[in-house]
Amino acid sequence: MGSIVRIPSFPFRRLLFLHRTRKAESTTPDWSNRGGIVGRGVLLDYVAYADRKGIKYDPMSRHEITVADLDAIIADEKLTLRAGDVLIVRSGWVKWYNEASEEQRLAKVKNGHEHCGVKACEETMRWLWDHHFAAIAGDQVAFEAWPPQPPWSECPFFRFSAPLGNLGAMVYTTSWLDANVISLAVIHDFSLALWGEPIGELWDLERLSEICKEQNRWSFFLTSSPLNIHGGVSSPPNVLAIF
Repeated sequence: MGSIVRIPSFPFRRLLFLHRTRKAESTTPDWSNRGGIVGRGVLLDYVAYADRKGIKYDPMSRHEITVADLDAIIADEKLTLRAGDVLIVRSGWVKWYNEASEEQRLAKVKNGHEHCGVKACEETMRWLWDHHFAAIAGDQVAFEAWPPQPPWSECPFFRFSAPLGNLGAMVYTTSWLDANVISLAVIHDFSLALWGEPIGELWDLERLSEICKEQNRWSFFLTSSPLNIHGGVSSPPNVLAIF
């Protein structure tokens, strides 16, 4: 018998919309009007992988999930990635929050400034590009480990003067931006602005990880129906995983 898993977004995730006076381009209604986001989802369960490998880490620190980690998880789960997959990484952030006391939440979430995530670096960007994911998502506050670290965190949009190999995007120098003023997270910059690849954040992946473990299967049919609001640049994911 098949299973349907609803993947909720975390309750305090702010819903942000930008209402533009000019014509809105590449916003949530574009996905909604095309029938939403539909494809094969793949869950890379870093929490389970770290537990098997004896890796101890605090999800509320800058613990980085590397390309080597992602490749090892793919091998462990016996997955074969395909072009157009929706990549979902379970980092353990929601698990930590669910198990934390109110005092721990206040200290680490309200007054904290770090959390785990995928390592933001050129190797990661090349890996994401080479796999041609349709979208990426995770259970953390931002897909990448936060805060971003130099040299990626110190460049204006964009500071490089030549194309970065096969990343598929021309980047250029903007002399009017001050590198000491603006700070950007590289995965967001490339995925959203250059590739048009949506990023899901704060997805509650706990039930999904249980079903994947029970069925020994980490791929599934995935649907996402963003809100149809003109000019919207963010939305609850409204995600279903169907096995």
